[in-house]
Amino acid sequence: MNAYPVNLIPGAALSGNTLSFSDIRNVYHRYMKHRAWFPGVNAVIAMEWKEPLRMDSFIIADTDYVSMDLTVTFFDNSVIDFHKDLLEDGMEIIEWDDNKPVKKINLYLYRQKGVNEHYLGYLFAGEKVTLPRFLVEPQWETEIRGSANRTNNGQVYGTILPTLDKFAVEFARVYKDEKKVIDRYIRTVHNSIPHVVDLYPEAREDFPPRYVTLDSGVAFTKRNEADFWWNFNMEWMEAR
Repeated sequence: MNAYPVNLIPGAALSGNTLSFSDIRNVYHRYMKHRAWFPGVNAVIAMEWKEPLRMDSFIIADTDYVSMDLTVTFFDNSVIDFHKDLLEDGMEIIEWDDNKPVKKINLYLYRQKGVNEHYLGYLFAGEKVTLPRFLVEPQWETEIRGSANRTNNGQVYGTILPTLDKFAVEFARVYKDEKKVIDRYIRTVHNSIPHVVDLYPEAREDFPPRYVTLDSGVAFTKRNEADFWWNFNMEWMEAR
């Protein structure tokens, strides 16, 4: 289970060929649906850092571009390249093994034919946090928002709001060193900073990663055994 809590793109010199009314900084805005808007041509987004910052992951989400090329240049001038096809409004996570300081990232986005404007909701560059293994059978819930009432004759009226996905997992017998990872993660994201959580990295097609916030506090219970082992539950809710 991976989380991506600290986005380093806000600290980069960022540029892109957005439309005049749009702001390229919307690609890291906490509200994903703010989006950056581009003309109906291929787009180039450049990110460059003055200081060496370690990164091992890049995420793109909520876009109607059809494919992308990604070039990552490290401070030692070595380069790695990626090509990915993109699912509309989906999420693509790209990871590399060399957790070295990154100098710049160039992203090339390829348009759909016949589309006059393109959008991009979210970009992430930074380090992943690997959380401890959770127990099988995580809980999944679709929260129905809004309200519904009925007239005396049974006719329904009310407000319809978009549904939101929620999921919860249970951790059992987590050792004290792994608990420290959880503690740092919680104190980084609180319950108000949206970020990506990848619950099943090996099965993303069946259980795709989500842009979420922590949905509640976390209560740790020390197990009745020698040394420090902990049980606890965690919950997340989809963010937009």
